[in-house]
Amino acid sequence: MRIKQRVIGAAMILAVILSAGLVSSSPLAATSTDALKNGNFEGGFTSAGGCGAVGKGWSCFTNGGRAAYGFYDDQWGKTVWDGGHSQLIEINTKQNSSEPDRYAGIYQTAAVSKGKAYDFAIRGMIRADDEDPDPWRYRVQVGFDYSGGSNWAAVTNWVELPWDTIYSRTGPGAFSEYRAKVTATSSKITVFVRTWMKWGTPYREVDFNLDGINLFGDSATSSGGSSSGSTGSSGSGSSGSGSTTTSLTCSGSNLVANGNFEGGFSAAGVAKSWTSFSNGGRAAYGFYDETWAPVVYEGKHAQLIEINTLGFAAASDPNRYAGIYQVVKGLTKGKTYQVSLAGMLRERTDNSDEDAYRYEILWGYNSGADADWANLDFKEYVPIKPIYLRTAPGAYSTYSVKFVAPADTVTLFVMAHKKWATGARELDADIDAISVAPCSTGSSGGSTSCTYVVKRGDTLSSIAVKYGTTVANLASLNHIKNVNVIFVGQVLKVPCSSSSGTVVKAPPAVTPSEPVTPGLGSEARPTTYTIKKGDTLSGIAARTGASVNALMQANGISNANRIYAGQTLRLP
Repeated sequence: MRIKQRVIGAAMILAVILSAGLVSSSPLAATSTDALKNGNFEGGFTSAGGCGAVGKGWSCFTNGGRAAYGFYDDQWGKTVWDGGHSQLIEINTKQNSSEPDRYAGIYQTAAVSKGKAYDFAIRGMIRADDEDPDPWRYRVQVGFDYSGGSNWAAVTNWVELPWDTIYSRTGPGAFSEYRAKVTATSSKITVFVRTWMKWGTPYREVDFNLDGINLFGDSATSSGGSSSGSTGSSGSGSSGSGSTTTSLTCSGSNLVANGNFEGGFSAAGVAKSWTSFSNGGRAAYGFYDETWAPVVYEGKHAQLIEINTLGFAAASDPNRYAGIYQVVKGLTKGKTYQVSLAGMLRERTDNSDEDAYRYEILWGYNSGADADWANLDFKEYVPIKPIYLRTAPGAYSTYSVKFVAPADTVTLFVMAHKKWATGARELDADIDAISVAPCSTGSSGGSTSCTYVVKRGDTLSSIAVKYGTTVANLASLNHIKNVNVIFVGQVLKVPCSSSSGTVVKAPPAVTPSEPVTPGLGSEARPTTYTIKKGDTLSGIAARTGASVNALMQANGISNANRIYAGQTLRLP
């Protein structure tokens, strides 16, 4: 049965390749140029869309659900194809329950010459530690939007790459390679790379390393547009007559009390104005007033957070957290702020041969005075590197990111994370210079009223990416209860900055009339779908924005692999 499924799957992939204009290719002449930016990930990483560290020029996406996702700048030599960096995408289901068909990926829109052929190439590696007998449980796919759109859920030409080897997470092997020829049908093309965890098995982690992503061919003509990474949906943008060039300056007063830790500590070693927390388990925790000059970023004090398993050599627990939080008041809901901090990670013994992300620092917030650190409204990994020896500290890493205040009061969290159940270890996380500062705009003229008019093809997610914020922030700012329903002509409040560096003038009020739904471009979302030959339930779910479980429940399907052409599905 498995062989038959693979044969059918191979035939489907071949059909997709032929219909999309992809054929086996060889490298183009040396005079060709790469239409993609930072495909080797040597051009740096940035915090994108709340995903984590994403290669500059690229944007990120996931389909959420009961799974956790991570995007990282991987610098472990064994998991880099060329140079010193690769894009690491992690999907894990360390919760007690999970869902099948979890996706996470990156995409970029490139300027191309219409009618010209381009050689696409990608290198990658899949790593995991589970021993599930299904060799295809983790996959990588590529897809293309030939009009330059940014909605991954609307892509229908996904090609599953023949990367069948899954290495041990701590024992990586050789990179795999895939090549295809792509013919441009317009002046822009968006390249999507999607990683896929098929089954809803709990307590699993899969790591996908991506590197050497290229699109070689003729340079785009002058009418081809920008070749930088797309961060907005196709067809969206600013209102032309109302746009003015602007920049955000975040230099207002720090709203965090004792963020530099010079205001004293409690007897328990926690900085005054802050409260500590941990998740217990088989580990020990410590909070200290750090006064050793080599591990203080500024002034004479830093907050030291320790997680150790020195007394648990035989058995410890994975995912141990310890951190501090503070209720921050005086914000203005809907206004943009910048959170900044400095951090350093140290360990007792050198374990640099292990996972480079075995220890991490995270920050996040809850709306209002909510101390529930385990269920944050927003959280993000801070790209702190490298991990020094405890007795030989190095330079601090600094981090800043902008966010839109979901309320006038937020609870700010900063925490250390020890990922693995390794015994006889000690993690020391030094944290200093935490601040939350208001941002203001400076423009060359015109209005600075920050609004956006919804256009055909928009989704709340694509608008959030364009303005460097989150779906949750936009929903809160605009009192949107269902994030899947917005309307053409609807005026949304947005942060006073976008990826294009423009501020949008508020237009005349427009009565919302036409709903915009994710995954279906400019068409209104249908309520049913008729299955076609070659369809799969996971493919239909990806196209319609529903989950496989939701489709099964709505249609009384007990086996996701048993659907048939002509069957009509109700879309939840």
